[in-house]
Amino acid sequence: MTSFEADCSSARVQPSPNHGERADGRRPDMILLHYTGMPTADGALDWLCRAESQVSSHYFVHENGEVVQLVPETRRAGTREKAAGTARLISIRCRSASRSPMPAIRAGFLIIRKSRSLR
Repeated sequence: MTSFEADCSSARVQPSPNHGERADGRRPDMILLHYTGMPTADGALDWLCRAESQVSSHYFVHENGEVVQLVPETRRAGTREKAAGTARLISIRCRSASRSPMPAIRAGFLIIRKSRSLR
């Protein structure tokens, strides 16, 4: 997939190749908020968009609040965990120098309000 329409009106799209089908056509009903401790946001975003990493998230949030969508909400984001619950998640990853989850939490609320599939 080289392009798709953003599910959240405030997000720009940067497609990641790391995604798959949701098990049994499930719709997301959980949100996972987490941060990356990588040195830079650009480095983290680059890694999430490389096929060799085998990982991604639906959304990436920069420290300034910019939201980037990597995977359509209708797809399962790539993860190293193969747990059944991953088919039910929308994952939001943020870059936080302070390792505070607050930027992801704020962006998560914004994404939920503006997302077509999470209403």
